Amino acid sequence: MIIQLEITNPNDAELILSLVKRLNIPFKETVQASVEQKEREKAIERLRKFKSDEAPSFGDGLKWQIQEREDRKLPFENS
Repeated sequence: MIIQLEITNPNDAELILSLVKRLNIPFKETVQASVEQKEREKAIERLRKFKSDEAPSFGDGLKWQIQEREDRKLPFENS
């Protein structure tokens, strides 16, 4: 069984670690999780705020669909 705890109070962390050591339970101490989370949030925010200086390069989507599917009638075609 794996239990992950996020402890902000150093006194609580010491208390829990002393209990874990006393019970001879193997453990890993990680501090980077919060740093990784902050970096992830920054990256997501950069993606949300991204604006291109150029117009989209894909052109007219309807024309592309009609051209790519010339072999069958599309539901929005009038002809």
